[in-house]
Amino acid sequence: MAWSEALDVSYQEVPAILRLREGQVHGLRDDVIRIWGGLREAPDEELLLRLGVAGRVLSEVADELGSTAADAAREVG
Repeated sequence: MAWSEALDVSYQEVPAILRLREGQVHGLRDDVIRIWGGLREAPDEELLLRLGVAGRVLSEVADELGSTAADAAREVG
């Protein structure tokens, strides 16, 4: 399995490691959203836009990691 090589773990460990990474990315997203919330009255619209985009992209990344972890769990059985 390519994921086990990329993560340098056994293939049985892949789903758990990917779920861990999913949680870490959710945490990053939450941090970005908190930063955005604290700055939402700032006069820099470009900064606020980019923080919003970053939050959405991190959500997509977390979703993809979750899907990949589910696929890996099915492969492990």
